[in-house]
Amino acid sequence: MQNCLECNASRWKVNPWTNEINTRVPAKVLRYFPIIPRIKRMFLSASNSELLTLHSTHHNQDGMMRHPIDSIQWRTVDQKWPSFASEPRNLRFGLATDGFNPYKNLSSTHSIWPVILVIYNLPPNVCKSSKNLMLSLHIPSPKQPGNDIDVYLELLIDDLKELWMNGVEMYDAYKRVTFYLKAILLWTINDFPAYGNVTGLTTKGEFACPVCGPDTCSQWLVLANKTVYLGYRMFLAQNHPFRSKHKWFDGTKERRRRPKIFTGLAVVLPLRHNLDVMHIKKNVCECVLTTILDVNGKSKIENESRRDLELLELMEDMPMEEKCANNMLNKCSILENLKVLVDFILGRNIIQGKLTLSVDTMVETMTSGRKRGKSVTEGNYVQCA
Repeated sequence: MQNCLECNASRWKVNPWTNEINTRVPAKVLRYFPIIPRIKRMFLSASNSELLTLHSTHHNQDGMMRHPIDSIQWRTVDQKWPSFASEPRNLRFGLATDGFNPYKNLSSTHSIWPVILVIYNLPPNVCKSSKNLMLSLHIPSPKQPGNDIDVYLELLIDDLKELWMNGVEMYDAYKRVTFYLKAILLWTINDFPAYGNVTGLTTKGEFACPVCGPDTCSQWLVLANKTVYLGYRMFLAQNHPFRSKHKWFDGTKERRRRPKIFTGLAVVLPLRHNLDVMHIKKNVCECVLTTILDVNGKSKIENESRRDLELLELMEDMPMEEKCANNMLNKCSILENLKVLVDFILGRNIIQGKLTLSVDTMVETMTSGRKRGKSVTEGNYVQCA
C-alpha cells in the first residue's frame, strides 16, 4: 500500500518544494508493541500467573481503598458482567498517556507520546513497577498528535476489542491448564489537555469545561487575545456578599443557585477518566504566585488585560503610569502580608522592611510542603523595599 485509503496521502515523505516522493523515507513511523504475545508470556511464568489472581482472595476487610479492587468501579464491572468476573485471571487495564520532550532544553518543539497499560490484577507493591507497565505505543512526532491520536490508537483498540469480545487462548503455568483470557479497560489516566485528545471532548476555548459544555461561563478578551472563565461566584453561598459585588468581577450580579455538591460516592461511581492532579496543582499555584509577585512574562495581569477591563467598564480610566504605581503599592502590601507565612514555611528569618524571595522556591514550597536542603539564592527574584 503506497497511499492512505482515506485521504490518498502518500506513505512516503514528499519534498515540499519539488513534490518528489522519497520511497526510502516513510512519512510517519508508529511503533506498536503487541500486547497479546506479552500477556501470553506473563502467564507462562508460574510466579507471575499466581500474582495475577491474588486479587480474588485478598480483599480488603476494613472498608478502606488501598487498591482498585476495593473501588466501586471494580465492583460495578463484577455486577454488570458476572461471567467476566467469575474468571479471576481476566485482566483489568488502565490506559495512561501524555507527551514529553526527550531533548529537554535542547528542543522546545519535539514531543513524544508513550501509551502505557497498567495491569490492576497485580498486587499494589508490583502493580506500578517498571517491569509490569506495558508500553504499547510509541508515537514520535515533532508535534503532538492532538485529536488525531485516535488514528494511532487503532492498533491497540483492535487488540483490546479482541480480548474483550472473543478472548484469547492462554496457558496458565501455575495451574497447568489452558483457558480463554478476556480483558477490559477500566479507565484512562492523563492530564487535562490529553484528556480532551483521548476522549474527543473540548478542554479549551469557549466551551472548555467538559461537564458544563455550552453552559461554560467564558468570555473572550479582545486586546489580551485569550479566553477567561468566570461564573465561579455561583458556587458561593446564596447570601455571600461577593454575589452582589458586580464591579469586582464581571459587571453582573450572580443570582444562580449553587450546583449540587456531590458526595465522594457519587463522584467515583461513574469514573472513566482520571486526571493527573500534580499538573493541576502546580499550574494553579504557579499562576497565583507569579501574578501576586508580578513575575515578568508569567503574570496574568498585563497592560492588555487592564485595557480590556476598561472596555468592559470594570476599571476607571487612568494614566498607565498611575496604574503601574498603584499596582506596585498593592503588590508591596501583599508581599508584606506574606512575610510571616513565608518565614514560617521556610523556617528562616526575613530582614525587616525587605523581602527577597525565589519564585521557584516559593512555588515548590507551596506545592510540596516544607522546603528543606535547597538554597533560596536560586531562581528568579522579586524585591520589595
